[in-house]
Amino acid sequence: MNKFELSIIEGLRATIKDYILLKGLDFENQWTKPEYLATVNIAKSISKFNSYPAEKIIIAIEESTEDFSNKCVPEISIDIFNLAFNDFNTERNGKIDIAVYKNDGKTALCAIEVKNFNPTKTAKDKVILDLKRNAQYFLFENEHSHSIIKKSYLAYFRHFPETRFQNQIQNDLNSAKEELEEIIKTEINPNGFNYRVEVATVHDNLLYVGKHTDEEIFNDTGDLYAQAVHFVGVIGIFEK
Repeated sequence: MNKFELSIIEGLRATIKDYILLKGLDFENQWTKPEYLATVNIAKSISKFNSYPAEKIIIAIEESTEDFSNKCVPEISIDIFNLAFNDFNTERNGKIDIAVYKNDGKTALCAIEVKNFNPTKTAKDKVILDLKRNAQYFLFENEHSHSIIKKSYLAYFRHFPETRFQNQIQNDLNSAKEELEEIIKTEINPNGFNYRVEVATVHDNLLYVGKHTDEEIFNDTGDLYAQAVHFVGVIGIFEK
């Protein structure tokens, strides 16, 4: 993962921490929709790049797909009397969770869609729709130019409720990665871009085999066992 992608993971990680503060540790059955909280935290996390001595970025939350799509392709002024204006939009128009632009506000850099808890299990159709929209940004072109967007992202949480031990983490990470990769392979035609999936643990309170007593580990009513949880952050990346 590059620094930008790590900042998305940090936004997801901050969201879990915030949600625990809001709901308490026993939040599994109270989990509602952390999408908005995650969107804000990811936007805040990537905003740290504006403190670096480099070109600044503009971050927009709930951005119009039409506005973003038109900024994926440079507008060319043919002459003072004949201006070339873009008229692009995605097939499924609406709002992008996070849009990132260059400092001029006219050049699209990337789009970030944020989904809820376990969307590949509970809302797979919406995941596919967001992936298709993220793919479409790469295909825009006019007579004079083509899309200059370099990346689009889909980010979400994957919870593994049966995981209790640290030595199960890698299996969960592999499972989350393979799950989204299979959806992309089956549903998306990667025309004009490549794809990859990145995963990382964003919260866990898991047990270590050999560190805890059998009573602590195998008693379902024990605090340690009951509070053992594992959340994985998943990022689906389309890129040129």
